[in-house]
Amino acid sequence: MYKSFSLSILFHTFIIIFTMFTMPFVIKKPIDVPPIIAIDLIQISDKTQLPFAPKAKEIIEKIKEKEKERLVTKQAPPKIVPKEKLDAVPLPDNIKKKIEEKKKKQNSL
Repeated sequence: MYKSFSLSILFHTFIIIFTMFTMPFVIKKPIDVPPIIAIDLIQISDKTQLPFAPKAKEIIEKIKEKEKERLVTKQAPPKIVPKEKLDAVPLPDNIKKKIEEKKKKQNSL
């Protein structure tokens, strides 16, 4: 009886100590949620009703002027070189000799 009682106490203390050490790893930190941005949905028509800003007009004109000022270099088209077509892949000399020897042996029989 004393043996089983002491084993039970030992087991329970082990479980309690194990729980004490592992509990900080189990607890999760709260999730940091970024602020929510509200967006209004609008229907886009064929023409917008917004007034055209005069500064935007000036900026667009400057950009168009810069595009006209750009120097565009034209490159010559690549030279067309006709490719040589080979009927077959050339074999090395030693393989040609072996093939010729086989043919001679077959014809001599």
